[in-house]
Amino acid sequence: MEKSDLVADLIDFMLGSSSPRAQQRQEKRVTMGGTVQPPFQHLYSLVSFLIRMTHTSQMELEERLATHVSLKPGSQFEQHKSYFLSEEAYIMLTKTNILDTIIFDAKFAENKEFAQAMAHICYRNLKFSRKLAKKLLKCISFSSNDQVERHLAVIDCVSRVKDAFQIHRLEYLFGFGFLLNDKPTEDCPIRQYGLPMLQRQKGEEAFQILSPLDARQNDDALLNMLWKYKGRLDSFTLTCLQSLTELLTGDDDIAFYFAELPSPTYSQARYTDWIRPYFENQLEDTKKYPDGVGIKEKQ
Repeated sequence: MEKSDLVADLIDFMLGSSSPRAQQRQEKRVTMGGTVQPPFQHLYSLVSFLIRMTHTSQMELEERLATHVSLKPGSQFEQHKSYFLSEEAYIMLTKTNILDTIIFDAKFAENKEFAQAMAHICYRNLKFSRKLAKKLLKCISFSSNDQVERHLAVIDCVSRVKDAFQIHRLEYLFGFGFLLNDKPTEDCPIRQYGLPMLQRQKGEEAFQILSPLDARQNDDALLNMLWKYKGRLDSFTLTCLQSLTELLTGDDDIAFYFAELPSPTYSQARYTDWIRPYFENQLEDTKKYPDGVGIKEKQ
């Protein structure tokens, strides 16, 4: 870390011919092994560990975060050294496809170090937080129940980061309450909200939990996905709810944020009001079929 930019060197090695360093040279890099992605999972963890040893440009020099690696000095004469994440390493992380490669790698199951590293970089960095949230939500929307846990681990760490942008990250990932409305028409030139809109559309949802990340894909907020998936993809929903429960019980600020979210329908007051009845229904189904026979997830 002192003699070379090890983080940038390792990312450059994994990127191969698509690395910014390779594009600056006339000699082309030769990729061995055909089109099969090499097993870089251990390197992902190593790079994540090294990132946690550094200070980003948003951190104070004497600042030590919970995500910093804490190594005990070998003797009383040793002191903690502060390393900095270089601009080249940060560009490789944000301007290349390395994050997509890591997040979408289905074989990268042990990603606790990576989750901590992402939370480390998100500290006081709204731009990176936004970019990471987009990638996570996109990946979760295509994930199976077996794969979603590792993405939830990253969301858990990123959501707990304490800075001025924590509420922004929560809105990016989980969504915020948006009042639905009916567009004006020739028959009704006034925009309709609430009960008049529900009567006109013959629907039930007066609110929707949206993410401010992208207006074209704003229904991909995690809480909105759970609302749509309950009763259809129960295994996926239960896995996500277990992670959310641990998140809420471990952070009062996040619990307060969830308590303020409105329910999509008028039958309940808060968004979280549907979770306990849902758990009770799942428990009743489990008691009816103790051996698991007869329980089929609705598709």
